[in-house]
Amino acid sequence: MMGPELGAQSYLQLQGSIPLLNEDIVTGQGCKDGIEYSLKIGFDRFFRWNLNDVESGVRAFLKMMGVENVDEWLAFEFFFLKLEHLLAHGYLTGQCAEDPPFLKVSGENIDTLVEPASPTVVQKSYLVENIGKGKLPWSVQYSDDAAISVSPSNGELAENESAYVVVEVDTGQLQKGVYRNKLLFENGFRKAEGLRFGSLGSTFREVEIKVVQQPDVAPTITGFEDRGDGFGLIEWNFDASSLDVEMRGYEIYLQVDGDPVWTIKRTVYGIDTVSTIMSGLPKGKNACFRMQAYGEYSTRTPNSAEHCVQLSGGELT
Repeated sequence: MMGPELGAQSYLQLQGSIPLLNEDIVTGQGCKDGIEYSLKIGFDRFFRWNLNDVESGVRAFLKMMGVENVDEWLAFEFFFLKLEHLLAHGYLTGQCAEDPPFLKVSGENIDTLVEPASPTVVQKSYLVENIGKGKLPWSVQYSDDAAISVSPSNGELAENESAYVVVEVDTGQLQKGVYRNKLLFENGFRKAEGLRFGSLGSTFREVEIKVVQQPDVAPTITGFEDRGDGFGLIEWNFDASSLDVEMRGYEIYLQVDGDPVWTIKRTVYGIDTVSTIMSGLPKGKNACFRMQAYGEYSTRTPNSAEHCVQLSGGELT
């Protein structure tokens, strides 16, 4: 609850989720006023819901709020129940506090592809900042193995202070496949206070490194037939066993009359040896083709050798 402007609607939401008050720290300007106002609205509405037996209503309300010694709070008659006493009851309303330290983390997930047994060390820097109030103890939790290191993995930041965290993964320690880890940048203030609601900046980053052999065998274009009936037929061959990953398909690139730009003319999916009809080719031009095969994780073969032909005068559609 943040201030009296939340009104009765906030109380109605609050009534269904009392642990928010029991187990979290309420912060921000107007904290105490917000608690008082919501409780006043709540008592008023709760008593009206129980007009036939007001004392039972008050007892039910206090029990719902977590009060154990209800009789002591009732003080013989519910009319003497004082709101100040409720506010002083720590586990009933939480506590008003200064704005807490808040952890800001800058830096994206780690997602890359490397060769098996490569000497590559994947490195990523993250900036951690305290953009809240007071001292911020922080730490980075992760699955500690032979490949990953985090430095530093913990520390303390004063208000407006920042520090860099360097994450390294020695890919020479990884087997073929996909390596995954997760970095939890944790606000230690949140953990020390036992807060379950509101992260105060605690956040995750994913680590995913794909270890696959990049192919070194290219497709071979075996020919192009100008069929004279409005179509051209390009043919090629490729040994898919040269891919260390699942075969996905091919991309055919076109260059016309020495233009330095190669454009993707056609994408063909998931066939080892294939021929395909090309359409929309320019008439009377010199056309050159080349190809790549591709597989999982954005793996790509080298380009095929260029295959150039003089197109016929007729329009190839």
